[in-house]
Amino acid sequence: MMLDIPLLQGWPGIGYAAIVAVLLFLGYIGVRRWRSRLPAERIWEQLVIDVAQLPAEGPPLDSTQLTCYGIPVRVAIVVVAPSGRHGKLPAREAMPTLVDSSVPGLMNMLIRDRPQIERWPPQLSTHGFMQAFFANIRLPGIEGKETPWCAVVGRVEFDGRSYLMGLVLCASKPNSLGRIEIDHPGKWLDVLRLRM
Repeated sequence: MMLDIPLLQGWPGIGYAAIVAVLLFLGYIGVRRWRSRLPAERIWEQLVIDVAQLPAEGPPLDSTQLTCYGIPVRVAIVVVAPSGRHGKLPAREAMPTLVDSSVPGLMNMLIRDRPQIERWPPQLSTHGFMQAFFANIRLPGIEGKETPWCAVVGRVEFDGRSYLMGLVLCASKPNSLGRIEIDHPGKWLDVLRLRM
């Protein structure tokens, strides 16, 4: 028996096929949307880090010091993400060069400090990455101020491509550094320096 749908009258045998086609199409769209959202929500849940739970140890006293605006610091967390919807991080063997492209010699500090390293999914913009970084990497106190903790985040250029990097740093004593945003890849050296 044919359904009595005014738009389909006069088209014998097409009524059921049209209804099935529309339902299949709507089901396909619904499944795609559900699948595209679910992994992202799971990924972001796993990226939340409460920095106050980490040991607040300053840098070791050795010949080379990494400084943030002149204050010696230890690297506690490194977050790296590709820029752009379809961006990809370079192979693991290229990661030291990517890190050093922000501050030459920074990789040596990572080898010394053994920070927690997080590889995040692609980010659509530098500003969006900064917001996500500070939302998920929670500094103690008021944005880390008056604690030993601070964070530096910005864009890095490597091999003709843009990447995004965030560092959580720990000094020996409380300071007023807090959150530091780097708005241009060339400004990493204005903030971070290696002192021999």
